[in-house]
Amino acid sequence: MISTSRWRTCVHTWNEPSKALYLRVMSTADFFLKIKSMPAELRKELMDFLEFLLQRKKPGKGSPKRGGVPGLAKGRIVIADDFDEPLEDFKPYME
Repeated sequence: MISTSRWRTCVHTWNEPSKALYLRVMSTADFFLKIKSMPAELRKELMDFLEFLLQRKKPGKGSPKRGGVPGLAKGRIVIADDFDEPLEDFKPYME
């Protein structure tokens, strides 16, 4: 058992990353203790939820690819010369 004065000395000599690591490890241990105390049905539900979260984070084979190949449709799309001209149908609204 560490005495209180020795414990304070250990805490004061830690640098910030060490404190963060210690706190993260303790939080993980607390998390596992809580999981262990849960009924089996809730643990299965928690596992399903964790798998859902992990699948949502990584791109799967079914996800569409973003972007395309530059110049792939070159010459296939033609824009009329009068594309930016006002339409006849909207002239009454523009006056």
